[in-house]
Order: sequence, then C-alpha cells, then structure tokens
Amino acid sequence: MRFTANSRKRRAALATIAAVAMLSVTGCGYVTKQATTIEYAASDGVNGEVGPLELRNMLVIAADADQPGRVTGAVYNNSDEEVELTMAGPDGGQTQLTVPANGQYLIDNNAPPEIIEPAGAKPGAMSLLTFETSGASEDLTVPVVDDTFPRYATMMPTEGP
Repeated sequence: MRFTANSRKRRAALATIAAVAMLSVTGCGYVTKQATTIEYAASDGVNGEVGPLELRNMLVIAADADQPGRVTGAVYNNSDEEVELTMAGPDGGQTQLTVPANGQYLIDNNAPPEIIEPAGAKPGAMSLLTFETSGASEDLTVPVVDDTFPRYATMMPTEGP
C-alpha cells in the first residue's frame, strides 16, 4: 500500500511534466504565422496591382543598366473594358500595351518585346518601374536579370525600341 500513494504522486508529476513539455513545444504555433498563409511571388519577378490590372512575375531582362531592358511578366485585366498600360523605367524610357477586357496579356517570347531604354539597373539589382493606367499608377521595384538563366537568354534585347 505504501507504494500505491507514491506511484500516484509520481504519475501525477510525470503527467504534469509531460503537459508542460507539450505546451512549450506546441506553443510556438500560437505566436508564429503559418508559412502557408503568407502570400509571396513564387518566381523570379514580383507581383502588383494597378487599377483593374493584376501584374504577375514582372521583371526586366537587360545586359547592363545603360542598355535596353525587356519587361516580362503577365498582366490580367479584371474589368469589362480593355485597358491601356504604360510601363516606365527610372530614366524615362517607356512602353505601352493593351490588355483585353476580362483577359490577359502575357509578356513573353510569343509577344512583341516591351522595351524600356535604358533598363535603369544592372543585372542582379532592382529597378523602379512605374505602371500606369488611365486612372491609377503603381511603382514596383522589380528585379533585373540577364541571359545567365537559359529561360531568359532568348529574351535578351539586342536593340532599343
């Protein structure tokens, strides 16, 4: 009988220790944001919005800061009207495109090159691009890459607009 009371105390103590240990291990979940709930651009470029347009994976391909830069990415129009989008580089070079109503415009090898001259930043740096529609403007800091990545080698601009 003497061992029964002592065993109960030991079990209670072990249960308390186990409960405290479990709370200390799982307690981080209460103060740390879940990684799967954080939105980010899971690509080389950056995302943004201007007016009714969603900008996805926007980046510039250029050989150097003072060379022409080709803007790439995807633009989605969530409105019932086509939208004219102007993209301007930090040194004043700009290009325009028209995004169809409730449609998309993929700026890739299958589209006419969208060139800003000069690119405004060297590869590996970030360049400030201004995206404008008739009623809105958004500045995005986008990465500049060169033809080191094979997927961008065919998109390297060779001459100005």
